Amino acid sequence: PRRGWIGFAGLCAGPFLAVGVARHQADLTWAAAAAVGIGLLALLVEIGVLVLRAPRRRMLLASRFGVAAAGVHALLAFLRGPVLFLREWRPWLGIPHERLIAIHLHLAVLGWLTLLILAVGRTLAPMLALAPSEPVRRVRTAGAGLTPCHSTALRGLAPRLCALVSAASATSLV
Repeated sequence: PRRGWIGFAGLCAGPFLAVGVARHQADLTWAAAAAVGIGLLALLVEIGVLVLRAPRRRMLLASRFGVAAAGVHALLAFLRGPVLFLREWRPWLGIPHERLIAIHLHLAVLGWLTLLILAVGRTLAPMLALAPSEPVRRVRTAGAGLTPCHSTALRGLAPRLCALVSAASATSLV
């Protein structure tokens, strides 16, 4: 429970981070980013513990893979932020700034949010509709299908990072 409260407190610095970035105030940005980073790390550790402790061979409200993949995408989106802030409008690894922003948003919205909705929605929707839920799956069809598609889109945004993105996509299927 303590990690959860630490995570919550750290993530509450998010609006200050947004103001610091918008006004390009380095001190506020880095202080808020440190607090959000600590909060995100505490939250991801808590999620990792929950995923590892989740009972096997039983239907859960959210898929283990979906929750873990959403956490990884949230971390990658957060790590992209300092690169954007430090580089300002200059390219990074040959990737123009506009594409860096697109990658950042792609990781955050499509990677984190969509995977999280998918991970919970596949079980929650039948429960709310009072329909029988699907049986426990042996193959991760939903998350395993979305993650390579997401990685393919990222390869299109950053062609110089194709090998890294392909490796990340391959590990997500394991």
